Amino acid sequence: MRFEVPQFIEREAKVVGSLTLRQAGTLLAPLSVALLVYFWLPLPLFLLLMVILETIAIAMAFVKVNGRHLPKVVLDIILFSANPKRFIWRRGNMDIQIQEVTYGNPNKKQEDKQIPLSRESKIQNLATQVQTKN
Repeated sequence: MRFEVPQFIEREAKVVGSLTLRQAGTLLAPLSVALLVYFWLPLPLFLLLMVILETIAIAMAFVKVNGRHLPKVVLDIILFSANPKRFIWRRGNMDIQIQEVTYGNPNKKQEDKQIPLSRESKIQNLATQVQTKN
């Protein structure tokens, strides 16, 4: 019995004409908001809002940055900006002073921790140990 191997599995299926389900949903979401807003806003303000919302929707549906969809890129930017970052640059054998911060009693003395760093990696240390045991 022969089976066909799926081809082009990276591509999304075209559901509505030449649009994928994600693109169609992205384009229809502002239209559903417009249906609700149409009754509350005057026509010029409604049209301005619709042009802005549909421009954003078209960008979110069709624009790719380095092969990635724009909503994913925007989400990554937001998550990167929101998450804490700590960058440590080390050169040679140095001890890094890490100070723990506590947000409670201001009279409590904070202790420094020293972490010795070596230039060799754990794999190099293990390789040295294996070579010396033979």
